[in-house]
Amino acid sequence: MAGITDTTSDYQIVREVTDTAADRLFAAAEFDLPFDSTYESVAALWPFFRRPDELKGARPYACAVGADLANLFKNAAASPEIVRTADRLLKERVTAYIDIADKAVRIGPLLHVKAVMVMRVPSEAEDRALQPGERWAPSDTDRLRIFVKLGPVGDIALGTIKWTSGGTQVQCDQLAASFLSEFSDSSWDPNDFATKIESFISLSLAYSVVAAPRDREELRAGPEPFRNRMDRSARRGWKRFTLFQVERLKAPANKFGRIGGGGAEGWELTRRISVTGHFKMQPCGARSEDRKLIFVSTHYRGPLDGAPLHRISALRAPPNGAG
Repeated sequence: MAGITDTTSDYQIVREVTDTAADRLFAAAEFDLPFDSTYESVAALWPFFRRPDELKGARPYACAVGADLANLFKNAAASPEIVRTADRLLKERVTAYIDIADKAVRIGPLLHVKAVMVMRVPSEAEDRALQPGERWAPSDTDRLRIFVKLGPVGDIALGTIKWTSGGTQVQCDQLAASFLSEFSDSSWDPNDFATKIESFISLSLAYSVVAAPRDREELRAGPEPFRNRMDRSARRGWKRFTLFQVERLKAPANKFGRIGGGGAEGWELTRRISVTGHFKMQPCGARSEDRKLIFVSTHYRGPLDGAPLHRISALRAPPNGAG
């Protein structure tokens, strides 16, 4: 990072850092060299600090999820169609960044998740098959490389948790491990956490595809004059802008609720069953060609006078003197 001097702006510093990290990552991958994994999440930000002409391909996607939306998405399950919708977006954009409102997604009372980065990477078989200098193209066999930035509530989120979709082990860097050891509760399960974050990613990205114009807002990226200055007035000016192009997503007025609903066709339930609340892509529009994201609340299905799915046993107190 020889280009950084005392007069280098904050934006230029971040751009230089991501550039250096990406160079090391690409070199390590091409020449099978050891790579410091702490730079990997920094390298994931590289596309967001490049001009369109520098990318020579898909532009990344970034969104900001407010507390209202995060509270609806956290711990919620995503249907297969939601996952497919998010996957199609990632196949087009390759990399996505999701900024999360403070305190919205917590790990225990004192830790919170501040951002999630996700990028498509080739499967192990594809990776081995690539020749030196050969360009990788997204395919249906890709995996997702996920980075979660977390930290104590009210402090900078410097810790990183990362994993690759498909059941690989969740890894924590030194800061994340320290935060989790000090602040998380004993019931924290890394695999359960990974599953919930993957659903959160799918819900956020799928919603970005179908959100109404009134529920989305383009945040202004910092203009060129601010990017090349580090004086006090420029720093004040940055409060009105983002470092790169970000779209703010808002929860719809109805909170994804739906009134009424039809029954299933061709079969019927003979017992009462409980259906856990979940998100789904609801057909809508002319000839049901469009989709919108809705939430189906926890409810019971089946005939009102039907027997419950599980047998209920009555427990009686034993007679006096019984052992």
